[in-house]
Amino acid sequence: VVPGHGFLTRIGNDRGQVLANLKEGRSGIEYYPELERPGVPVRLAGTVKEFTFPELRPDEWIYPAAYKIRREHLRSMAPNAVYAFCAMEQAIADAKLPPELVSNPRTGAMCASNGSAWLMHDYLDIMLEKGPQRCNPMAMVASIAGTLNMNLVACFGIKGHSLGFSSACASSAHALGAAFDRIQANRQDTVFVVGAEDCNLFSILPFVGTRALTTQTDP
Repeated sequence: VVPGHGFLTRIGNDRGQVLANLKEGRSGIEYYPELERPGVPVRLAGTVKEFTFPELRPDEWIYPAAYKIRREHLRSMAPNAVYAFCAMEQAIADAKLPPELVSNPRTGAMCASNGSAWLMHDYLDIMLEKGPQRCNPMAMVASIAGTLNMNLVACFGIKGHSLGFSSACASSAHALGAAFDRIQANRQDTVFVVGAEDCNLFSILPFVGTRALTTQTDP
């Protein structure tokens, strides 16, 4: 069974918003001004609302006040880890899981992500220009594909099995399958399945390059 859900999507940031917008046929696709640049024929994207990541410093990041992320955890996060943290808090509340079941040797986390191309690009640029000692020491943890499972294990005290999956569009499906296998084999009782990606220019442009996005201008 799946007792709890968490959503951060282009059509809503919780179960109620997502269901309402699905029923009303709202797509969440809109004009994305950052795509307005030479050589980019795409203008539309589906973005996550109420979250803003204007620069590398997490102190400047904006997300709903209902979520409390400790500063020491934010330093090792990318936008996708912030999304994942908030969705996981929703899922825990939805399933009414007490803390002793969240942080438990029989509770694991299977996470799906490609990492953060934005942070990887900018942090490597700092290292090349100013040297690695001038860069956030948690740069690697924040940007690589395993950032979700590393961050969520730390934030929620996960003690069971933890794995990260990065297999393109199948990543979350693989994470779900791995969670199912562990429960079926009686190696875990509860497994969080989390899939999250950045939602910014660096995550959109590669799909423009593969000709996978529409060149229409009307959402």
